[in-house]
Amino acid sequence: MQLKKFLPSFSIRRFLSRRSRTKPTDSEPLTPQPPTLATGLNPGMLGLCDPVVNPEDADIDIVFVHGLHGDRFNTWVQDGCFWPKDFLSADLPKTRIFSFGYHAELVNFFGDVSQNQIYHHASDLITQLQGFRSHTDTSNRPIILVAHSLGGLICEQAIHSFHDAQEEGRRTVARSIRKIAFLGTPHEGSDKAAWGEIARRFARLFTVTNPSLLSYLGEHSELLLNLERDFQHFLRHNTNTEKEVEVMCFTEGLPTVISGVNMGYIVTKKSASYAAHPTISLHADHRSMCKFKTKDDENYQRILSVLKGWVKAPRDSPERELEHSPHLF
Repeated sequence: MQLKKFLPSFSIRRFLSRRSRTKPTDSEPLTPQPPTLATGLNPGMLGLCDPVVNPEDADIDIVFVHGLHGDRFNTWVQDGCFWPKDFLSADLPKTRIFSFGYHAELVNFFGDVSQNQIYHHASDLITQLQGFRSHTDTSNRPIILVAHSLGGLICEQAIHSFHDAQEEGRRTVARSIRKIAFLGTPHEGSDKAAWGEIARRFARLFTVTNPSLLSYLGEHSELLLNLERDFQHFLRHNTNTEKEVEVMCFTEGLPTVISGVNMGYIVTKKSASYAAHPTISLHADHRSMCKFKTKDDENYQRILSVLKGWVKAPRDSPERELEHSPHLF
């Protein structure tokens, strides 16, 4: 039975029928383009777009990456408050803040096209950062990523694919990523059955109930399994080296309830955690753990505390020096 007949409510048919793009090699020469990025905070804008805030004295970049069925604006908004701009820019005044947007439909992560799409989203993120940073003479500035849900997989792909890339520009960007805050990102490692269950939970969260489609999503989770396994290998083997990436895992502390129906924990604490890496629980469900309407919100303060610690961390350790960079993290 054809999968397409079950997909009219997803608006993703175009991804299943679209001719796959050939994955470029790391050795392909890339010429950074001038930062002709879109302006404003239109949720429909894709890519990096102009910085949300861009102080002249900024010395660190923070990039927000939304998750499944999200966008670069509404994922981070509650009651009209876009906290990366309205709160964080004041609390961390020397940071330049971006919000990255991409097509985030379910099959982009779990379907036949998932590997191709995740790679190209990661490539877009790295390449657009390269172009903007090159043309603003900030190529060696440290980068912090803040990712919600499956957006964390794009961050993992970006590091895994480009950290040792032959092309210097993208390699420099990837190696400038020194910290990642994962908000409800699943880290299931080599457990294919667990990844299949994650796919089914997300499908139910977005009211997908067709049993054939749910089965299909679960069966096509092997690509995520491989990505997660490779990224965990990267973390383990680069601890205390110049390649080390520090991570903080934030987990959902409340089950998701929709129209009175308890959906449970979309990403369990065990799934959202990394062994040997710190974990912080937020008093929120999966969808609200990335939204704050006041600066006094306890969850915002917990995330802010981590980001403050990272921004203020000593930058004079030779062991952490980036290649060709005076900025240390």
